[in-house]
Amino acid sequence: MMAEPFNESEFGTDKNLDRNNLELEAERIANLYSKYAFRAANARAEKDNAEDALTKLTVKFKIEVERASAELEKIHATIGLEIRKDPKSFGLSEKPTEATVESQIQTDARYIAQRNKTYDAKGYILTAEYQEALKRLRDATEHLEWMDEAKESMLIKRSGLKHLSDLWLGGYWTTEIRMGTDATEMARKSQREGLKNPTT
Repeated sequence: MMAEPFNESEFGTDKNLDRNNLELEAERIANLYSKYAFRAANARAEKDNAEDALTKLTVKFKIEVERASAELEKIHATIGLEIRKDPKSFGLSEKPTEATVESQIQTDARYIAQRNKTYDAKGYILTAEYQEALKRLRDATEHLEWMDEAKESMLIKRSGLKHLSDLWLGGYWTTEIRMGTDATEMARKSQREGLKNPTT
């Protein structure tokens, strides 16, 4: 299953805690956590798939490098044997030195062609196929980090909801409202008394 993209706007709404609707928040928190836990699990699976694909691709390319290198060694040995059997056909003296043989091998068209194939095989990291697989892994890793963070945020929200509920049950807001009402009443009383007993 393809991991669902991270939606910052949706996450911003989901992580906010409305202290004036604790009962609604309490009903929602389990579903929100499940939503982000499920998305994080999908993101983890997507990252694992991307890692597997990159590993398989790397192995495939490394096998190609090994084959090309083995073929290069085979061509090197074949040309060296041909030179040693008949050096004159290569324009060399009857008993060429090893340095001369090696130089002749290095300039042989068959060797140069296979050496180029080997270099190309070793450059697999630069291929579009490899770069795409690498990008997919990077994107999947970043997505997983976002989803794990979102899931963790829902646990923090649950903890905050518990603390706010404890405050509500302890009458925190009731006390605040009562104190506000009392202060307003005291100000009015003081104002009335000031009007009744003006001091001049």
